[in-house]
Amino acid sequence: MPSDRNDPPPPLLALLRADSRANRHDLRVWVVVMLFRVTAAARGDGPRPRLASLPLIATYKLVVEWVMGIELPLRLRVGPGLRLFHAHGIVIHPDARLGANVVLKHGVTIGHRGEEDTEGPTPTIGDGAVFGPHSQVLGDVTVGAGARIGAGAVVVSDVPPGATAVGVPARIVAS
Repeated sequence: MPSDRNDPPPPLLALLRADSRANRHDLRVWVVVMLFRVTAAARGDGPRPRLASLPLIATYKLVVEWVMGIELPLRLRVGPGLRLFHAHGIVIHPDARLGANVVLKHGVTIGHRGEEDTEGPTPTIGDGAVFGPHSQVLGDVTVGAGARIGAGAVVVSDVPPGATAVGVPARIVAS
């Protein structure tokens, strides 16, 4: 399971190595994930970013969010080995937590079910979970380690470790 928000993050170099190995298939994605890690580390964990990190944050926002359409907030807690495929249209809420070796394909949304941008509990994603294209995980949901979420699925309840969930709303078809 991903670490608690209060746990210290792994060392930056270890994260960069694991993410680099996971994303060597695509230079664009490799750049996105490396920029995410370095910028998040430079920003720091406080409510306000460090002043010296502002140019890097501006570059990250411009390249990753505005040009590529990927919302990986810098406050997001993600374990090592984050792997992205065709990483366009990915939207992750800043309070969600992702474990190690999570795979996200294009169009994945992980967030809350509230009416406002910041309302409601957010999902917790276990180690090694794999998300198909355009899948959504919404609300106070736990996706267990090694779970697979099918393309286009809308997950609004817990998915056990190792299970496969498909459909709208998602249902477990294999465990």
